[in-house]
Amino acid sequence: MHEVTLRIKTVFESDGKSDTIELTTVANYDFEEGIHILEYEESEVSGLEGSRTTIKVLNKYSGKST
Repeated sequence: MHEVTLRIKTVFESDGKSDTIELTTVANYDFEEGIHILEYEESEVSGLEGSRTTIKVLNKYSGKST
């Protein structure tokens, strides 16, 4: 696993108004059997402090499922 900096930007849009939230955190990155895996600890800001989030990104042509 490799330590990386992860930046997530979320844009909420409603009734013509938008709000943006950005999170920058340290994450662990790995690539296993065609699947990119990012894991990071949630913070107090997200309201999920103490939780770990895992994001798996797979190539649509890999034939893998999770």
